[in-house]
Amino acid sequence: MGQGYEDHLVTQEADIPEAKGLYTNDIQRLYKVASAIVHLSQQDLDLSTYIGQIASLKEQFLTVMPLTSDVGAQQTQLDKFFMVLTLIGLRPDLEPIRDQILGSSSVPSLDDVFARLLRISSTQTLPSDSASDSSVLVSQTTSRGGRSGTRGRGQRPHCTYCNKLGHTRDRCYHSSASQTSQASIASVAQPGNASACLTHTSSLGPWILDSGASDHLSGKKDLFSSITTTSDLPTVTLANGSQTVAKGIGLAIPLPSLPLTSVLYTPECPFNLISISKITRTLNCSITFSDKFVTLQDRSTGKTIGIGRESQGLYHLTSDSSPAVCISTDAPLLIHNRLGHPSLSKFQKMVPRFSTLSSLPCESCQLGKHTRVSFPKRLNNRAKSPLSLSTLMFGVLVGLRLL
Repeated sequence: MGQGYEDHLVTQEADIPEAKGLYTNDIQRLYKVASAIVHLSQQDLDLSTYIGQIASLKEQFLTVMPLTSDVGAQQTQLDKFFMVLTLIGLRPDLEPIRDQILGSSSVPSLDDVFARLLRISSTQTLPSDSASDSSVLVSQTTSRGGRSGTRGRGQRPHCTYCNKLGHTRDRCYHSSASQTSQASIASVAQPGNASACLTHTSSLGPWILDSGASDHLSGKKDLFSSITTTSDLPTVTLANGSQTVAKGIGLAIPLPSLPLTSVLYTPECPFNLISISKITRTLNCSITFSDKFVTLQDRSTGKTIGIGRESQGLYHLTSDSSPAVCISTDAPLLIHNRLGHPSLSKFQKMVPRFSTLSSLPCESCQLGKHTRVSFPKRLNNRAKSPLSLSTLMFGVLVGLRLL
């Protein structure tokens, strides 16, 4: 059987008599149908299947909310419907309250649900908006669609800065919150080894790795090494839906090992974006993401050409290409051991900075030059006649026994 419009209608019409008897007053059934209606979208479905799903949901809705001419019944149905919409839009942390209301033996009224939720909000502080918006920051209109990501169950994120839906304050396009930087220094001291390891000042760079951008993009002209202006520049769609024409195209070098060509200059955009799809093609590199870091490696040599760090859901390219810098001031004795214990003169030629070294107290070298003590060829207590020593020892043993 196909999944077209008529197939859905036939299936639902056959099931309507039984469904009416089971779910007419079932608030859980109404919640399920209303939730499916709220989150319905075509996505990858063909139009026939999509329209069939709409028709199916319409029949299910009429099953749990049948048409009636009774004004009182209409008011009750209206209250139930808006009560279900209220429960669908609750925060995830209030899901236990929603489950209690849906699982109660008697269906509460809309006013009772409102009063219960208001009592909860007055006794506890709700958590702040979570960063759940995964939309891309920018895309070129002449290429494939620039918005991707999925949206979970419940209400869309709400920004407390611009009072718009679809994102949170930390990702607001209008917000100019500065990025914070962190620095950490650690020193390690070991016996016989005067070495120290300093981690880099891991300040977040101005560049952001974006999987949704089709081209590199920057709104700061001082980040460009060279820039040119032509009449044939593409139109760029920003995250807030506005469109702007690029004012130039040029070269930017965030790191010496990471040159970016064909970077679009758009002063209206406050972000500096590195297109992942473009950088993997132009630099022949692979990108590995983890929960806190991202690493860019040259595929031909395996060398790390860039490292980024996660901050508020975005991966920023750090100013250094290495996560740590080790400054070694190893003691001469340790280097002497690593080189295979050469003599002092040869050691000074191999490591010129130790040319003024007067001695090298290596215990292994001293023990290696030792020889065994020579023994005399003859013993002084040699017997002068056969069995003389044996007779003497026998006499001593007999004397001890007599005692």
